[in-house]
Amino acid sequence: MQQIGRYQVRSEIGRGGFGAVYRAWDPEVRRDVAIKVLTSVHDPGMVARFRSEPGTTGILKHRNIVTIYDFGEHESAPYLVMELLEGRTLQQAIETGPPLSLLVKVAVLVEVAEGLLHAHESGVIHRDIKPANIMLLADGAVKVLDFGIARMADPNLTRQTSTGMMIGTAEYMAPEQFEGKDATALSDIFSYGVVCYELISGKQPFRASNWMAAALLIANAVPEPLPALAPECPEALDAIVRKAVAKRPSERYQSLQDMLFDLAPIKAGLRKIRADALAVEGQRALNAGDLNAAEQEARRALELDPAHSPSQELRRRIQRQRERLALAERFKKGMEEADSLLQSKSFDEGIQTLEAMRGWLVADSVADLRRNLEVRLTTARKAREKSRRIVPPPPAAPLSPVGEFGVQPQGRPWRTPVLTAVAIVAFGGLAYVAIQRFAANKQSLQPSPVGNTDVARLRDKNWAQARFDDPDFSNCMDVPLCLTAKQMAQALQAKDWKSVRYDDPEFSNCMGFQPCTDRHKQAERLLAVADWPNLIGSDRQLLNDCMGYSKCLAAKLAVVPPPPKPEGGELNYARISCCSAAFKDDKAKYQACRKYKMENGLIQGDCFQTFQKE
Repeated sequence: MQQIGRYQVRSEIGRGGFGAVYRAWDPEVRRDVAIKVLTSVHDPGMVARFRSEPGTTGILKHRNIVTIYDFGEHESAPYLVMELLEGRTLQQAIETGPPLSLLVKVAVLVEVAEGLLHAHESGVIHRDIKPANIMLLADGAVKVLDFGIARMADPNLTRQTSTGMMIGTAEYMAPEQFEGKDATALSDIFSYGVVCYELISGKQPFRASNWMAAALLIANAVPEPLPALAPECPEALDAIVRKAVAKRPSERYQSLQDMLFDLAPIKAGLRKIRADALAVEGQRALNAGDLNAAEQEARRALELDPAHSPSQELRRRIQRQRERLALAERFKKGMEEADSLLQSKSFDEGIQTLEAMRGWLVADSVADLRRNLEVRLTTARKAREKSRRIVPPPPAAPLSPVGEFGVQPQGRPWRTPVLTAVAIVAFGGLAYVAIQRFAANKQSLQPSPVGNTDVARLRDKNWAQARFDDPDFSNCMDVPLCLTAKQMAQALQAKDWKSVRYDDPEFSNCMGFQPCTDRHKQAERLLAVADWPNLIGSDRQLLNDCMGYSKCLAAKLAVVPPPPKPEGGELNYARISCCSAAFKDDKAKYQACRKYKMENGLIQGDCFQTFQKE
């Protein structure tokens, strides 16, 4: 392996008129470096300029200027050791692409101007600004190279070129340099302006076959307006570049700082436009469910413009979506655990699991999950209440093992028929008792002037002794289904029909009503006017279907007793449906019916029409 000083050469990475550039390894610092070796050792001027580069560039410490580490001689040839730059030159970017966006172009020009401004402020004039001496690194950074022909701006310092000697690349030199004048910071600004024009338009404005033709173009030709060559270029940027390449030094920018001030709003505007486009792309990715791509676009936009409000909002939406996805996954697992407990009849544990989920379902992004949770909780609680009302059957007695053909292994063939006979007798006795008790209860619940004990207590509003816990009465009234059976009974006793709310599921379950919304109004009308005959007469089927009256009619009437029967007792109120229809052949009964309805303000329907005719 070739050695240059202490450096181990690995490969050649470039060659030019001055010599060659190598990639090498620095064993002391343990890093890769670039070594530029001068091979034209017979040109004293070039050797002097080459040896002056470490002293010139070494005083420049800026992120946009290449760093010189070391210098020396190898086999009588001077060499420079500098930072190894991975990337391509701006010349290569212009000629071979891929094309750069206007925002990237302006960003590159701003970084070049900042590096040159630092050099000018340090008293160094570059004198050879061109795309080939500007490096675009892989990480997006920009470096200005090759200060080999630069000189100090202080005329009292030693120069390596004599006054009036033209040094540089003709197509990028300022007009005054062709007149033999010294290169100054204004000359660098002109060269920099030519680089700006070439980078934005892709065209060198003073391209010529030799330096004399280039000098004539630079002195006389006016470059074509940039918007004509690059339509995306704004007029303001074209004006900045034109001022930088003005023929007279006095008409140019007098400092690169002034030019940077003018470039700043152009760059900010382009960053804003680019951030808007990235935010749109990010929103599109978010709508498609690609959160990673959306987040990447949002971050790129905020890197361009940290105060970009659409990208800030997009980032918040992405965060909420990620939070929702995490909570949705946690919600799914929690619901699976709760469902498993509920299916195994562990209602208390399942409900506790669901209630614990409320604590972390507080974000606005999971409002729908909270609603689903509340619905699930309500269903679970109803299932628990239902399970508490249902008395489980006693466990079946284990069967005795039998051998083949039903013979007991113990050798007792008489045991099975005896036990069977005992079971039949016991079951028959229990059935007989149940039937007798059912008949007695049914008889006690039939409509009568007095009613059973509980009916009487209800009529006397003796709620404390009404024995709502009596199984017979409770089964008839479905009291276990009521949260407060007394309140229900009191509302009916006071004829507070509005409070009854027949469409309320809780009350409907208590009273045994079946859901039938379209029939509730008709039943309520009859109840509101205490039209007991029609209530249990012509509309009996309606009430049986809708109100469940056929289940325990006597007990229901006991809660709200009907009005007294008509005088004489000859009419059975359970059969009265319409005076004219039921008693048209019995005038005495008809008159009694009419009198009853008139006294009670119940004249309606065809009864009223018949009365009008008479």
